Amino acid sequence: MNFDCMDKLVLELKVIDDQLAFFLVVNGKQVLNEYNTNVSAFFSHYNVDATMQKQVLGGGYYVESSFYPLSCSCGVAGCNDFHDGIYQKNKKYSVEWRVEPKFYANHLSKRYYSFPITNYRYEVLKCWFWIVDTFESLSYLNTDAEERLYKILTNIEESYPLQYAQLMASRKEYEHYTRVNALFSDIRRRHSR
Repeated sequence: MNFDCMDKLVLELKVIDDQLAFFLVVNGKQVLNEYNTNVSAFFSHYNVDATMQKQVLGGGYYVESSFYPLSCSCGVAGCNDFHDGIYQKNKKYSVEWRVEPKFYANHLSKRYYSFPITNYRYEVLKCWFWIVDTFESLSYLNTDAEERLYKILTNIEESYPLQYAQLMASRKEYEHYTRVNALFSDIRRRHSR
């Protein structure tokens, strides 16, 4: 499998002006802004497929998925015309997205994405452990960002216990991906000279 031809996902969390900001970058292009990305969706769908269901409404239809990585800045999927989720399929070597054209075509450049599974898992785990490590270093919650970290962790733990357990047990996998990414970056840097 040629991973160089596959799509690339980058997820990044930052605290900006006491607010937790989450950046979603697909193939080098930031998708919307940091307040339209739902970080919890990546955690609740870690190693989980999100299938599409077509619903018929008054002669038309809409497509429903439980994976909403993009949402209104208020955080509610379905608000402000964010009505379609993304179909996500976990395969042996990749995580695939199928995007309904009705809405996401305005924000993503194509309908089908195939991310190397190592890239996808690394990016999700990088954000997860950033949240866990940041939260564990706090002595008390004194900012909006710290309060949001707490809500993300407790929501995933209470609502998605299987994914929470998988994420918490993935520290060694994350450290392995970190070493592999550093090695490949070093190789690419040497070959680009």
